[in-house]
Amino acid sequence: MAEENVTEQEGGGGGNRLLMVLVLLHILGTGALGYLVFMNSNEIKAVSASLNEKIEREKTEDSFNAKLTAEELDTSAMGPLVDLGVVRVNLRGSDGRDYRLQTSLSLEVDSEETRREAESKIIVIRFNLHKLLAAQRPQNVQGPEQMELIRKSMARSADAALASKNGRVLNVWPNDWIVE
Repeated sequence: MAEENVTEQEGGGGGNRLLMVLVLLHILGTGALGYLVFMNSNEIKAVSASLNEKIEREKTEDSFNAKLTAEELDTSAMGPLVDLGVVRVNLRGSDGRDYRLQTSLSLEVDSEETRREAESKIIVIRFNLHKLLAAQRPQNVQGPEQMELIRKSMARSADAALASKNGRVLNVWPNDWIVE
């Protein structure tokens, strides 16, 4: 009977040991994490400051680009247009829902020569614009100010894809803009 009590006590102590080991591992892990954060806090602050500066710089550039000049508003002197067709992209909302942006686009270029060059590179231009739009959030493509920022970004992207020495993309004109 004495042997049975010894066996019961040995079997019951395993759970307590496991709990003790888990608690010690938790304490060690928390301490190690605290040490890493403390030792790298200056780097974390520097990265955070750098990101904040970059965000502020982009906001300033975007607000600057959103202001239209009188020359840009004068549509009577438009250059030749290149039809890019319909572009459809899926957008992931911050709420986890999927949205869809559908638009048909036209490029305004500075000359007929540039129009011919753009037509020969239409696949590359469409790909770059599709990539730019697909990277957006639904809230970034709704509203007149946001749409104007995206339109200017698309013009810069299309001009970069064109990479012409003789001409350039002046504007990208969406013919419709549907976010569902």
